Amino acid sequence: HLVWTFVVFLNLINFWWVELWMNRVEEWTAPLFGFLVFQAVILFLICAVIIPSDFPEDRDFRRYFYERRRWFFGMCIAVIFMAEWDIWMKGKEPSSAPIVLFLSLFGTGMVTKNAKFHGAFAISCFLLGLFGLFAGAWDRLLIG
Repeated sequence: HLVWTFVVFLNLINFWWVELWMNRVEEWTAPLFGFLVFQAVILFLICAVIIPSDFPEDRDFRRYFYERRRWFFGMCIAVIFMAEWDIWMKGKEPSSAPIVLFLSLFGTGMVTKNAKFHGAFAISCFLLGLFGLFAGAWDRLLIG
Protein backbone atom coordinates (compact mmCIF):
# COMPACT_ATOMS: atom_id res chain seq x y z
CA HIS A 1 0.00 0.00 0.00
CA LEU A 2 2.74 2.47 0.92
CA VAL A 3 4.73 1.78 -2.26
CA TRP A 4 1.61 2.29 -4.39
CA THR A 5 1.05 5.58 -2.57
CA PHE A 6 4.51 6.71 -3.67
CA VAL A 7 3.82 5.48 -7.22
CA VAL A 8 0.66 7.59 -7.32
CA PHE A 9 2.60 10.58 -6.00
CA LEU A 10 5.24 10.15 -8.73
CA ASN A 11 2.49 9.94 -11.34
CA LEU A 12 0.95 13.17 -10.05
CA ILE A 13 4.29 14.94 -10.25
CA ASN A 14 4.86 13.60 -13.75
CA PHE A 15 1.36 14.59 -14.88
CA TRP A 16 1.79 18.18 -13.71
CA TRP A 17 5.33 18.36 -15.07
CA VAL A 18 4.05 17.32 -18.51
CA GLU A 19 1.10 19.69 -18.27
CA LEU A 20 3.46 22.55 -17.46
CA TRP A 21 4.62 22.27 -21.05
CA MET A 22 1.07 22.72 -22.29
CA ASN A 23 1.71 26.47 -22.22
CA ARG A 24 3.16 25.91 -25.69
CA VAL A 25 -0.24 24.98 -27.07
CA GLU A 26 -1.22 27.79 -29.39
CA GLU A 27 -4.89 26.95 -29.76
CA TRP A 28 -6.90 25.56 -26.88
CA THR A 29 -10.13 23.76 -27.64
CA ALA A 30 -12.93 22.56 -25.39
CA PRO A 31 -12.10 18.87 -26.08
CA LEU A 32 -8.43 19.41 -25.20
CA PHE A 33 -9.33 21.23 -22.00
CA GLY A 34 -11.91 18.57 -21.13
CA PHE A 35 -9.36 15.85 -21.71
CA LEU A 36 -6.92 17.48 -19.28
CA VAL A 37 -9.66 17.92 -16.68
CA PHE A 38 -10.69 14.28 -17.10
CA GLN A 39 -7.08 13.15 -16.56
CA ALA A 40 -6.85 15.23 -13.38
CA VAL A 41 -10.16 13.81 -12.11
CA ILE A 42 -9.02 10.21 -12.68
CA LEU A 43 -5.77 10.92 -10.83
CA PHE A 44 -7.76 12.47 -7.98
CA LEU A 45 -9.99 9.39 -7.81
CA ILE A 46 -6.93 7.13 -7.67
CA CYS A 47 -5.69 9.20 -4.73
CA ALA A 48 -9.08 8.93 -3.04
CA VAL A 49 -9.04 5.14 -3.41
CA ILE A 50 -5.47 4.62 -2.21
CA ILE A 51 -5.52 7.27 0.57
CA PRO A 52 -9.00 7.60 2.07
CA SER A 53 -10.03 10.54 4.20
CA ASP A 54 -11.63 8.26 6.80
CA PHE A 55 -9.33 5.29 7.25
CA PRO A 56 -10.77 2.34 9.22
CA GLU A 57 -9.86 2.06 12.90
CA ASP A 58 -8.01 -1.25 12.54
CA ARG A 59 -5.60 0.32 10.01
CA ASP A 60 -4.94 -2.90 8.13
CA PHE A 61 -3.40 -1.38 5.00
CA ARG A 62 -3.02 -4.69 3.19
CA ARG A 63 -6.64 -5.67 3.62
CA TYR A 64 -7.76 -2.15 2.69
CA PHE A 65 -5.68 -2.24 -0.51
CA TYR A 66 -6.85 -5.70 -1.54
CA GLU A 67 -10.50 -4.72 -1.00
CA ARG A 68 -10.08 -1.75 -3.34
CA ARG A 69 -7.55 -3.16 -5.79
CA ARG A 70 -10.09 -3.55 -8.61
CA TRP A 71 -10.97 0.14 -8.47
CA PHE A 72 -7.33 1.13 -8.13
CA PHE A 73 -6.04 -0.96 -11.02
CA GLY A 74 -9.11 -0.19 -13.14
CA MET A 75 -8.37 3.52 -12.85
CA CYS A 76 -4.70 2.83 -13.59
CA ILE A 77 -5.86 1.19 -16.82
CA ALA A 78 -7.86 4.34 -17.58
CA VAL A 79 -4.66 6.38 -17.07
CA ILE A 80 -2.83 4.19 -19.59
CA PHE A 81 -5.52 4.78 -22.20
CA MET A 82 -5.51 8.52 -21.50
CA ALA A 83 -1.72 8.67 -21.80
CA GLU A 84 -1.84 6.83 -25.10
CA TRP A 85 -4.60 9.09 -26.37
CA ASP A 86 -2.50 12.09 -25.31
CA ILE A 87 0.45 10.73 -27.31
CA TRP A 88 -1.81 10.17 -30.31
CA MET A 89 -3.27 13.71 -30.05
CA LYS A 90 0.28 15.10 -30.16
CA GLY A 91 0.80 13.38 -33.51
CA LYS A 92 3.04 10.61 -32.25
CA GLU A 93 2.57 6.87 -32.60
CA PRO A 94 1.99 5.02 -29.29
CA SER A 95 4.08 1.90 -28.73
CA SER A 96 1.88 -1.16 -28.35
CA ALA A 97 4.29 -3.47 -26.47
CA PRO A 98 4.39 -1.46 -23.20
CA ILE A 99 0.64 -0.90 -23.41
CA VAL A 100 -0.10 -4.61 -23.66
CA LEU A 101 2.36 -5.39 -20.87
CA PHE A 102 0.91 -2.84 -18.45
CA LEU A 103 -2.69 -3.70 -19.30
CA SER A 104 -1.86 -7.34 -18.55
CA LEU A 105 -0.13 -6.49 -15.29
CA PHE A 106 -2.85 -4.10 -14.10
CA GLY A 107 -5.47 -6.66 -15.10
CA THR A 108 -3.62 -9.32 -13.10
CA GLY A 109 -3.47 -6.91 -10.15
CA MET A 110 -7.24 -6.61 -10.29
CA VAL A 111 -7.82 -10.32 -9.87
CA THR A 112 -4.98 -11.65 -7.71
CA LYS A 113 -4.25 -11.24 -4.04
CA ASN A 114 -0.77 -12.75 -4.42
CA ALA A 115 1.44 -10.67 -2.13
CA LYS A 116 4.62 -11.45 -4.09
CA PHE A 117 3.06 -10.26 -7.34
CA HIS A 118 1.73 -7.06 -5.77
CA GLY A 119 5.01 -6.34 -4.02
CA ALA A 120 7.16 -6.90 -7.10
CA PHE A 121 4.77 -4.98 -9.34
CA ALA A 122 4.54 -2.02 -6.95
CA ILE A 123 8.32 -1.77 -6.56
CA SER A 124 8.80 -2.12 -10.34
CA CYS A 125 6.28 0.66 -11.00
CA PHE A 126 7.95 2.86 -8.40
CA LEU A 127 11.40 2.40 -9.95
CA LEU A 128 10.00 2.88 -13.45
CA GLY A 129 8.19 6.00 -12.26
CA LEU A 130 11.39 7.44 -10.80
CA PHE A 131 13.30 6.68 -13.96
CA GLY A 132 10.57 8.11 -16.17
CA LEU A 133 10.23 11.25 -14.10
CA PHE A 134 13.93 12.04 -14.05
CA ALA A 135 14.61 10.95 -17.63
CA GLY A 136 11.65 12.96 -18.89
CA ALA A 137 12.60 15.99 -16.81
CA TRP A 138 16.17 15.82 -18.05
CA ASP A 139 15.02 15.56 -21.69
CA ARG A 140 12.69 18.53 -21.29
CA LEU A 141 15.42 20.62 -19.69
CA LEU A 142 17.86 19.79 -22.47
CA ILE A 143 15.39 20.21 -25.31
CA GLY A 144 13.77 23.27 -23.79
